[in-house]
Amino acid sequence: MRRSRFEALLRESSSDWLTVGEIARRLNTRESHIRALVAQDRIPFSKLGRYIRFHAPTIDRWLLDGGAEAPDPTDADVAPGNEGPWA
Repeated sequence: MRRSRFEALLRESSSDWLTVGEIARRLNTRESHIRALVAQDRIPFSKLGRYIRFHAPTIDRWLLDGGAEAPDPTDADVAPGNEGPWA
């Protein structure tokens, strides 16, 4: 089953799949920021083994829908008096 998923991904145009560096340049940000978005599951991505890839059409739709909005500090588990710079 894994193999068929991998083969299906390979059949798509290779230019549709972007690396962390390519998506960082496309979004004009640092690779570390993209990796943080991935770790927080705030950007759509696929993992092929140890490789992280971004499907360009999916990223385009994600951006049109608002992309990764800033986290709401009221949703965070923050101790009173330690709200951070947004307080």
